[in-house]
Amino acid sequence: MMNVPRMSAISLAEEVVANQARRKTGSVEGEVMARLGADLGKLIGTHGFDVVLARALMLAQRERASLASVRVEPSGTLAGFVADGAESNRDLVAVLSYLFELLMKFIGDELVTRIVHDASSEMAGSSSKEMNGS
Repeated sequence: MMNVPRMSAISLAEEVVANQARRKTGSVEGEVMARLGADLGKLIGTHGFDVVLARALMLAQRERASLASVRVEPSGTLAGFVADGAESNRDLVAVLSYLFELLMKFIGDELVTRIVHDASSEMAGSSSKEMNGS
């Protein structure tokens, strides 16, 4: 039984959320979930991603009351997620921490870390293109 994600999963989630929050290119939650869903969906399928995300959300809801009304919709959308700055970033870190922990158990730490870092780089690249008008 998983009580809490290990520190490596939490640190990875904090890094992803902090990096995206600095970019300020829209909803942090929306940007992160869209990119991770696309990249991880290539490996485990979009339905597989939704299922693992739903499990991660359920686990995060146990510790974050603010996530109680959030649900996973197709393609990794967190319906009902309230974006209100620092509090929503903590909620997103909680969900991502469990997501990364579950995936690390399934496919391994190194692969998950590489995919997440690649997705973060792609988010940064698209932000740079948008800022440059490309």
